[in-house]
Amino acid sequence: MPGPVIFEAIGKPLVVAHALCAFSAAAVSVHLALHARSVARRRGGHKRGRVFAKTTGILFAATVLTGLLAYPNFRYHVRGLYLDHHFPWASNLFDMKENLALLILPFMALALWTDASSAKDDTAAAKKTFAWSTAVTAAVLAACVVMGLVITLVKGV
Repeated sequence: MPGPVIFEAIGKPLVVAHALCAFSAAAVSVHLALHARSVARRRGGHKRGRVFAKTTGILFAATVLTGLLAYPNFRYHVRGLYLDHHFPWASNLFDMKENLALLILPFMALALWTDASSAKDDTAAAKKTFAWSTAVTAAVLAACVVMGLVITLVKGV
């Protein structure tokens, strides 16, 4: 019999914090994508874009951190004892969600870089790249949130 799982006592609050961070990151990323679209159509508005981009990055980092802290409890109690045996598709969906979440990083970095560069030179290409990268970030974050909700509906922590 294995010993106690690390952070087992705070497993449920960690999952709630993880979900709240993910919802918030997705919401702010949608605001960022809408802002980037308006910036691509006209000049100016870069300061607000940087605030949205940094906030999305901070919330995404908080989502990753709370997910890492909640994972040992999830891995043993939910995935290991339940999902892998009764709902293997949910375990596979979890893996797909985690791999998809990794795709957010290069698009988020591209959004931060192109926003910084578009503030300097205001080129149409930089603005379009900024809008495109933020739209992909928002879409992937939203997909990850939906996948996480589906997994949680099958068997929560």
